[in-house]
Amino acid sequence: QDIQSTKVKSIGKWEYSNYGYALLGLVLSQQTNIDYAELTKQRILDPLEMEDATIDGWSSDNIAPPLNSSGDSSDYWNFKAFASAGALRDNVLDGVSFLKASMSACQSNDIIARSNCQTQQSTNIQTYKHSEMGLGWNRTLKDGGIVIWKNGNTGGYSAFIGFNPEKHIGIILLSN
Repeated sequence: QDIQSTKVKSIGKWEYSNYGYALLGLVLSQQTNIDYAELTKQRILDPLEMEDATIDGWSSDNIAPPLNSSGDSSDYWNFKAFASAGALRDNVLDGVSFLKASMSACQSNDIIARSNCQTQQSTNIQTYKHSEMGLGWNRTLKDGGIVIWKNGNTGGYSAFIGFNPEKHIGIILLSN
């Protein structure tokens, strides 16, 4: 599919749901008979050489500790059944690996890349002015260009990843 769209049109009402992401992770785990953290490691983290990224614990001292809004020490959220809704923690080097893979996903025939590309495709559901929802990624259309992005907050962390596939530029912001 083509990731470009000339205008945003709405065919349904959009609402973000962590429950949807949690359900997706549960279904993937049940269909593969593999724990979600291990499945993510096998299918995404290892192939992209995201060595410090983790879901179920601190795999590295290279991940910043969680902080609260005052800058004091905080606890990361233990998601258990909701792991696919925001339990992934990584550092900027791992984030750049994921960003590069996402930016080139639609030019590859690799199954992981093709899956990433599919999540970038439009659902034709408007989320905000000039924006629509993909199957996981947000898509903002402005001045004839597109920015594909995702953000999130979890216990002690905030993240943003976005890119323009036409100009092949992107950004990742991680904060604790």
